[in-house]
Amino acid sequence: MVNIESLSYFLTKTIDIYGEYLKESFSLMDMPPMVRYLQKRGITSQELLRKYKVGYFDTYLESSRGAKKFHELESEFSQLKPFLTQYSEARKKIPKEFIKHVPCIYGPSGNYLMQRRIVFPIYSQDGKLLNIYGKSIEPDSPSPHVYGGTNICWYNLNSEDLTTSNSLIITEGLFDAFTFLQSGIRNITALCTGRYNYNHFHEQDVSLTLRRSNIVNDFDHLTNLKTIYLCFDNDCSTHKYGSYMAVILARLLVEHHFQVKIFRLPKDKDPNSLFTEGSDNDQKRIQFFQEHFKELLDNAVDFVVEEAHLLLDRLNLSEEDRKMVYRIVENVSYYYNEVHQEEMSI
Repeated sequence: MVNIESLSYFLTKTIDIYGEYLKESFSLMDMPPMVRYLQKRGITSQELLRKYKVGYFDTYLESSRGAKKFHELESEFSQLKPFLTQYSEARKKIPKEFIKHVPCIYGPSGNYLMQRRIVFPIYSQDGKLLNIYGKSIEPDSPSPHVYGGTNICWYNLNSEDLTTSNSLIITEGLFDAFTFLQSGIRNITALCTGRYNYNHFHEQDVSLTLRRSNIVNDFDHLTNLKTIYLCFDNDCSTHKYGSYMAVILARLLVEHHFQVKIFRLPKDKDPNSLFTEGSDNDQKRIQFFQEHFKELLDNAVDFVVEEAHLLLDRLNLSEEDRKMVYRIVENVSYYYNEVHQEEMSI
């Protein structure tokens, strides 16, 4: 018999221990590697880290109070391990209505999934655990990103800041979302893809996966929401996954009658890398990012303009023809938005 209450309790206590582990690390005299990693990424607000229950885990540091607490908890609830192990037979016994609230913390071989990772718990709008994301602090990690669960979901969806805003910013990654949060911009979420790896990119597969997940329905409680800004990586020198993902998601959002704009980040930048290049000083970084944010907001383009830009890159057109097509698309976009605004006001 699966005891859902015990699983929920164990996961809640585990996330608390991850958080205590990180809090303890900030108090050490010699700056430990996880703190150095966060500072390199510009994430330095301990208040925000605690508020969003961000943590860290390294069970092999036996001197850590966090590691000791986890081992005690693990020993007390040892019978739960099979239900929290990826691809185990035991997980098939968890009822479907509960499985999405029971992410794994162990890998297929029983290894600690969040070992040496910055850990972000992800909650639903009503505060239930949906997933756990871990980012490795190792520069050469073969698996830099891991999720405990398979479900696609949104980060920060239980924030009160989202319910009062008429706009929302969606980022590609959780560190990007946290960059906005640390800069004082709170109407922010991130697309969390679970164990679905869209880097093996096929446009139709990605579109179908997002559509089947019904993730846009998760915005139903945001009754003031009208405009959504997509701020995905501008990886134009390589695979352009960020740009294509933004357009695919935009199509889905437009079907739900949202106005969708796309931020055009500088070449090969994401929000976090843009933030960290400003300065080593926290306040200067925030000021630098806020200035860039205003510029991004002013220059945000309609998603059809971004889609045309990606399409034109594939075509062998003269510069004159490219400009002509681009002008046509911008005009179509303008009139579409005029009609959309009229519909929203009815």
